Order: sequence, then C-alpha cells, then structure tokens
Amino acid sequence: MTESSQACDEPQPKPGLLDYLSGLALGLLVGGIVGLSVSQLAGEFLAGLIALLAAFFGLGGKLPLQSSVPNVRLLAFCIGFVIGLPSGIVTRTHAWLAPSFKQTVESYTLSSGDQARAIELAIFEKTGLRTGSLSSTPEPEDIRPETRGIAFSAATSAQCNALLESAHASPQLRLQAMAKFQDPWQRAGSFGLSLSDSDQAKFADYIYDVFCEDVS
Repeated sequence: MTESSQACDEPQPKPGLLDYLSGLALGLLVGGIVGLSVSQLAGEFLAGLIALLAAFFGLGGKLPLQSSVPNVRLLAFCIGFVIGLPSGIVTRTHAWLAPSFKQTVESYTLSSGDQARAIELAIFEKTGLRTGSLSSTPEPEDIRPETRGIAFSAATSAQCNALLESAHASPQLRLQAMAKFQDPWQRAGSFGLSLSDSDQAKFADYIYDVFCEDVS
C-alpha cells in the first residue's frame, strides 16, 4: 500500500465541541454579514455558498474535502447561517447599528449651528421626507424612484383635523393614526413610532405643524 492510501485509511479524529462551535461561529458571522448587506454581490455570494454546501452534503464521501471537514462542523455552519442571516436583516431593517434620531440631530446641529435645520436634515436622512425648507429643494433627475424624497405638499383639512393632538389620548396613538394615511403621512408615522416615548410627542407635533401649516 502506498503512503497516500495509508493516509486515507487512517481513522479520522472524532469531531468534538470545538468543531461544532467553530462551524456555528463561522455561520453566524457569514449569515450576519450577508443579512446586513444590501448589495447584489452579497446575493450572488449567498447563492454560491448554498450551492457549495449542497455539493458537500449531496455528494458525501466522494469529495476529497469531505474527510477534512467534519459533518458536524458543516451542520453547525448551516445552523449558524440560518440564525445569522435573519438576524442581520432585522438589524439592518430596524437600523439598530445606526445613530439614533437624537444623535443625528446633534451631529447636524454641531455642523450647521441651526437646530431647526438639523431636525429637517435628520428627518430626511432617516425617512426621505422633505420638511420645512427642504420641501422646496429640487431633487436630482437621475435619483432612483425608491429613494426619492417626498415633499409635504398634499395635506387636506380632513387629515389635519383627524390628527389634532386633542383627538388622541397619547402621542403613540396619534402616530399610529398618521401611519394609516398615505405617504408622506404613513412614512412619517412609521418612523415616529420607532422613536423613544419622550421623542414621539415632539416628532408628532413637528410633523403636524410642518404638514398642516398652510391648511386652513
């Protein structure tokens, strides 16, 4: 027997806890990165990774790499990936790693010195809504429709009367009522509900004043 055949016949060490944890950690890392990314490249990487794992499990021992990669590690990787991918998507969707609305306002205030302007810029950055002086700023013609900011320009007296502060028992209920209307109310209400309780009332009042300023 040759040395290579003897090496293949040698018993492989049984996979232990370290193999499982390493596969799980790698799966969580890769899944989280893919979930946080919105690029097309991440989607292509995900498709290739799934195809590679399918080849490992589908062809079994016929692959040369099968002997060096324990099944338990691959299984742990898949488990970690399944957990990490939706976790990354949820983290990106709720912007948990992004600066808070208050921090964004403070940052713009330090750079511009105008708190009112800073609030307008922070709202535009977080929601794409153009409020105050930004509502008259023209948008680039080549901007994609899905990222186009919405200018406040179509408020009706019925909407404004329905969203009066006195008509709602709490700022949260007021924001929920805003979210039931069409954009830009819907987008503003949804964003307001993601703020802390102390900021919800201020945000609802600010949006209402800007939107219903010229509505009699």
